[in-house]
Amino acid sequence: MAQIHCNFFSYSLCHGVDIEVTLPSFTSCNMDDPHTHSLPGKFPVVYLLHGMGNDYMAWLRYTSVERYAEEKRIAIVTFSVGNKAYMNDDMGDNYYDFLNHELPEFVEAYFPISDSPKDRYIAGLSMGGYGALCCTALRIRTGTARLVPFRRPYSRKRIWKAKRRRGRSGWIFTLRQKKLWQRVKSCRISS
Repeated sequence: MAQIHCNFFSYSLCHGVDIEVTLPSFTSCNMDDPHTHSLPGKFPVVYLLHGMGNDYMAWLRYTSVERYAEEKRIAIVTFSVGNKAYMNDDMGDNYYDFLNHELPEFVEAYFPISDSPKDRYIAGLSMGGYGALCCTALRIRTGTARLVPFRRPYSRKRIWKAKRRRGRSGWIFTLRQKKLWQRVKSCRISS
């Protein structure tokens, strides 16, 4: 695996951003192949979103994502958002715009990454799962994305019990979260 740490100025965020790009490369596993560093083509990419309290290195430190990426010949891109939940806010941190527009544009321009939407994947853990859901939910209706849940974190029974415990008015949503939740509920989830 080739791990490339990159820092660039983001026009969406108006500050520098650190990203880590992991690319499949020649390893000891394929010593029988001809020795070359030229790439066979462009790789599909997975954007991995970290959870709250972590940073872009969490996926590389705590998982075997490098090994899986090497076996499947797929590129991995990670970056940090702090605890901003991958959404735009009023203070100028436009992480949603960065993730959906600027980051893929940058990565596909500077690295051997396929620019086809069918070769672009996104996944996340905890807060990163919320970010992946938000990015995907807004694209499902246009047909440019599909949502495949790994597991349903809350059953309707658990939510109903929580509502009864807290009272019906115990849930506080902003208007944006309410609209997003309505969109997610109305989308067809494919498996």
